[in-house]
Amino acid sequence: LRQPCELNDDVNLRDGTCLRLTKVVRVVPNKRQVCVGVWQNQTVYAKLFFGTKASYYAKRDAEGVQALEGANILTPRLLAQTKTLDGKMDVLIFTALAPAENCEVLWQKINATQRLNLAKKMCETLAKHHAANVLQTDLYFKNFIYFLKKEVK
Repeated sequence: LRQPCELNDDVNLRDGTCLRLTKVVRVVPNKRQVCVGVWQNQTVYAKLFFGTKASYYAKRDAEGVQALEGANILTPRLLAQTKTLDGKMDVLIFTALAPAENCEVLWQKINATQRLNLAKKMCETLAKHHAANVLQTDLYFKNFIYFLKKEVK
């Protein structure tokens, strides 16, 4: 798959569970795809890593989440770290945070004053990363999530 699309695909996982993929959100060719799905009766986001460095990238991603959590920086909770039953993909399953948008999408919808406020919040978040010795190496707007209401469960 090369672009976001609707999907209806079951993926059997090594941990004995099944992940139903319903929508492809993002594709990084030859590396990973990010999907919305259902796992253990809850809506989730899943990152499916494939290719020769799949395990390396999945491990790095999971360690990044652990570092953010350890520094009390808000991030989607990692629910599972596993592989597909056939062993061809590494899979990370995260809580689906809603309502939320990535900052790239949000940026297109807001006015100049709101953009300035969003940019300030993103800088504050990066400063928290820096203070916690968490190196952010993938600085794209779409890699930042903005919660559309203050209460996150």
